[in-house]
Amino acid sequence: MRNLFIANQNEEHVRPRTGRATRFVVQSIGYRDDQWLDAAGSAVTSTGRVTERIRRPDYGTLLIELSVDDPKAYTKPWTVTLKQEAVVDTELIEAICAENEKDVQHLKAIPR
Repeated sequence: MRNLFIANQNEEHVRPRTGRATRFVVQSIGYRDDQWLDAAGSAVTSTGRVTERIRRPDYGTLLIELSVDDPKAYTKPWTVTLKQEAVVDTELIEAICAENEKDVQHLKAIPR
């Protein structure tokens, strides 16, 4: 999960562009060579450009077309489409990035 702040159009690493009212396009650059795009380990390097085209065809459904163009990691650009559906009356599951995590050592274990 990440926040996209669209008020400042001059942000270097995330450049949101709006299209039709039902589509949102985000181009991301500025990755480091040691990063992954997903839990499966899909590589992205400093030359990578990721374009996300997000549509909402109906209430509760997001279609995300993810295109990756990274000549250092792949021989040709590739695209995948992800379908996300809303699950109503549930709690939001929060994802946590563990990079540079320094707090866990200060947490006390709860006896079970």
